[in-house]
Amino acid sequence: RSAARGVGRGRSFGSFGPLFFLLLLTLTTEEKKEEAVMLSLRTCDGLDLDAYKKEFGENFLAKKKDKIAELIKNKFLILTKENKLVCTNSGYLVLNKLVLELVTN
Repeated sequence: RSAARGVGRGRSFGSFGPLFFLLLLTLTTEEKKEEAVMLSLRTCDGLDLDAYKKEFGENFLAKKKDKIAELIKNKFLILTKENKLVCTNSGYLVLNKLVLELVTN
């Protein structure tokens, strides 16, 4: 029996295993911000900027203003009236690069 099987005994974490669950518990605040951006932009709902500000205490739109403006201009993102950043069809095609640009300084 491996040591990993003993962690989280009795819980099912799908194919990721219990170590994935422990990893989620140990993310830094910066890593949590990156995960929020990456996972949200992969959905049709996009990144809720108000929820981001409430969760992390910072204005993502103001912090990344120039980069977001460029991505909107190039039709990779749209800013909805609900204050959400949403990928366009073109944005989904280059989503990994788009996320990398948004989460790096």
